[in-house]
Amino acid sequence: MANEKMHVLPKRSQKAIENDPDVLLRIGTTDMSLSYKGQWGLSSVEVSQKGNPLKFNVLATNWRIIEKDLSTAEGIKMAATTPYMPIRVSKGAPNVVMRKSQGSTDTQADKVMELLSKHPMFINRSDGKEYDRIAKADIGTSAGRGWWVEDMRTARKQVMIDQDDTIEIGAFLKAIVGKEKKIRDILFLIGETPNPNDTVEDLYYQLRTATISDPDAESRRKFINYVIRPVMKSSQIDILRLVNKAVACGVVAEGQGYFTYQGSRLGTTQDQVIAHLEYDTDTLKSIKIAIANTTGYEDDVEEANEVAGKVNGSADEARAIAYVSDMMKSKGLYKNPTMALKAVDTLAGAIEVYNKKAKEFDLPASEKLTEEMVLSDIGAA
Repeated sequence: MANEKMHVLPKRSQKAIENDPDVLLRIGTTDMSLSYKGQWGLSSVEVSQKGNPLKFNVLATNWRIIEKDLSTAEGIKMAATTPYMPIRVSKGAPNVVMRKSQGSTDTQADKVMELLSKHPMFINRSDGKEYDRIAKADIGTSAGRGWWVEDMRTARKQVMIDQDDTIEIGAFLKAIVGKEKKIRDILFLIGETPNPNDTVEDLYYQLRTATISDPDAESRRKFINYVIRPVMKSSQIDILRLVNKAVACGVVAEGQGYFTYQGSRLGTTQDQVIAHLEYDTDTLKSIKIAIANTTGYEDDVEEANEVAGKVNGSADEARAIAYVSDMMKSKGLYKNPTMALKAVDTLAGAIEVYNKKAKEFDLPASEKLTEEMVLSDIGAA
């Protein structure tokens, strides 16, 4: 009777490494030039033991972790024959791979990951503090090191988490079909810039593309952090949405390392701007009104009218004063119009300040403002 054929594992290509459940971990280099034609490698990998600089944990052949002891004469003698496992990569084989089919175990993989995570030449790409998987960039104190190691078990778990996120995102998006304001707000929140002429179908397509098409997209990460599983208070998320919209429509300027509004610095980062506007509610209200005057979106106007009404009972007047303030800045009359209008609470008063300054700057009579002109321009006449 003929012998039964033994099961033979299929040959796995380098391209299959990321999705191959046979792979436990992989090692690669950040140093190899694209023009390099040979191999690149390390002849030995070892880490000294904590508290004992004469003892080392060594990566030995077949992914074993053994101890090298230089504290005794016998240990020094044995160290000369330490069976180091060399690390070799090339353009054709850019990864050194640990596989279960070659006899390696999860326990071994854990030990190797622990060793290399302590090595001063390696970046642990399975650690979110050392590697940003969305930006695909090394970060933190280990950035710039020549080698990296990745636990592919962790990577595959992350793929499944991404798939679960896609299901959750899809369910959320289905629930907001046709809700134009909601969709547009989310687009601004995650850093997208919808066009004023976009239909609700256009907006919905943009949102699906930004959050579902690419699991590694920055817009998707923001969607998860701000909408699905918020990492900030709802009031802070509302401010972030407002700031993004203000930057997109030119109300808030971003440049030279600062966010500024009417010449005043709000902060160097979005987090700083949010913290600033949480206590500077007057500026927050002013930005809302300025956005409404710029975009003309119905929901922006409603939001501006609401906050303006809380200020002095006259929503149109508050918006009109903000319009005059913007005119002062655009005409170069004041670098910080907010200060010039600080004591003004009527449109007539704001126009008086504007026209007086315009006269000082010798602006033509056609540049003079009237209440009728301002109210007409903001659609309140």
